[in-house]
Amino acid sequence: MLAMLAMLITPFIVSTFRNEGDLIEWQNIFYVMATIAFISGMFFLLVGRCDVQEWAKIEQNKIQPQNNL
Repeated sequence: MLAMLAMLITPFIVSTFRNEGDLIEWQNIFYVMATIAFISGMFFLLVGRCDVQEWAKIEQNKIQPQNNL
């Protein structure tokens, strides 16, 4: 969610940093966006959870081998 919100402000960040469109401006935009993505990723690693949901659990039914000789 945080990463999605960060990407929604991308047009604002680009319009703030880009005046002439030269390489230095685009490098600054890249660094700012990479920093935002890194911070949001670290936030998820520190406080996020990844629990298996009930609907995603598979029941293991053991099938007995049959000897049909």
